[in-house]
Amino acid sequence: MIEWCKAWLVAQGYSQRQGQDYKETFSPVVRFESICTIVALAVQNGQKIHQMDVEHLWFKAVSTLLELCTGCSIEREPFTLAIHVDDILLASKTDERLDDVNRQLASKFKIKDLGELCYFLGVKVVQNTEKQTIWLGQPTYTKQLLEQFNMSDAKATKTPVNPVSSVARYTAKPTSEHWKAVKHIFRYLIGTVNFGLLCSRTSSICVGYSDSDWGGDLDDRKSTSGYIFQIGGGAVSWQSRKESCVALSTSEAEYIALTSAAQEAIWLRHLLSEIEQEQEKKIVIYEDNQLTICLSKNPQFHDRSKHIAIKYHFIRDQVKDGTVELNYCKTEEMLTDVFTKGLSGERFHMLTNKIGVRKMDDSSSVQ
Repeated sequence: MIEWCKAWLVAQGYSQRQGQDYKETFSPVVRFESICTIVALAVQNGQKIHQMDVEHLWFKAVSTLLELCTGCSIEREPFTLAIHVDDILLASKTDERLDDVNRQLASKFKIKDLGELCYFLGVKVVQNTEKQTIWLGQPTYTKQLLEQFNMSDAKATKTPVNPVSSVARYTAKPTSEHWKAVKHIFRYLIGTVNFGLLCSRTSSICVGYSDSDWGGDLDDRKSTSGYIFQIGGGAVSWQSRKESCVALSTSEAEYIALTSAAQEAIWLRHLLSEIEQEQEKKIVIYEDNQLTICLSKNPQFHDRSKHIAIKYHFIRDQVKDGTVELNYCKTEEMLTDVFTKGLSGERFHMLTNKIGVRKMDDSSSVQ
């Protein structure tokens, strides 16, 4: 008995070839890092962000949309467009320009203008044109999560202690100790329901921070790498991940972490170039280990680096080619420590404040 029937509707399916891409499907999805970058740059450029919904966009040729938008920008005020399946973000300085692009899109697609961006992919967005700031947060989702696990009335704590990436390693066979760690994270969320990322108008220069602990995982003694990139004082890209190999020293662990940070820096540079916000100088990545900086600049440290896997020497080429620049910063100023180490409450809040984490009160004003 047939219980369910499905059919694929493919735009320009005739262009697919058996054995090559016949079974591939694609829907345009913007990365969350791209959204954060567009938001941060909108603040720096004094732009407004609107949201639109396009009916059945996945059935249409996205190239048609891109060609149409390219035509809109010729000899006129520039704008930025981000597509996530059938949702569109549009950033521009004036209402007239937003209306102009909206009309152009409506001439080809069945489009609904949702007005000023307030929610996108579960993220609440608060735009304050007077203060020239944009705040991003997930208060609704956080409240739903706490209610789902009956943690809404628990006592709040100041720090999460264990990052989510640490407890997520034990989802296959969790124990009571792991559940206690998760409950501690929930208690941290109780006190930070209305906290989120704030982008303010300061500078459009992209800077990064890279760090690692050493042998932090007590099970296999592997280290945890972390990086964060900022534009306008707000984080636009970040990561915390356990390294795939055991490092023999602190400098080696941080050398491996720098490779991941350099890869993200290259992607961000390409993204900024595509939206005509190309960085005039190298993207600076701050590192708090002097020996790691020396290893990335001077291949003569053969005895210290001869055993490191070839792929991690990628950072040397990027420094040599001038794609990234490594600068030293004090350990006390290393923002990425929040992703790699357990910190005291005072230091944790100091670093999250520098990352751009701010509270939004009920009146939608950011503190």
